[in-house]
Amino acid sequence: SHIAVDECDRIWYVDTQYGLKIFDSSGDLIGNWSMGLNSSSSNIIYDILLLPNYVVWVSFVHQKRIARYDPQVT
Repeated sequence: SHIAVDECDRIWYVDTQYGLKIFDSSGDLIGNWSMGLNSSSSNIIYDILLLPNYVVWVSFVHQKRIARYDPQVT
C-alpha cells in the first residue's frame, strides 16, 4: 500500500485494485478516483506522487509507465 499526504492533511491511499481513495485528516473517505480501473485491469497503480499544485504522478505496475494528471488548479 502506498500513501501520500497533501498540504491540507488529506490522505491519498493507493488501492491497487481500484485506484485512489482520498480521506480527510479524520480518516473519513472524501473521494474515490477509480481512473477506469477494475480488479481485472492491467492498469494496477503502484505509487503516486503529489506536487504542491495538485499535479499527480501515477506509476502503473504492468504497463511500466508513469502518467501525469494536472487539474490546473490555480
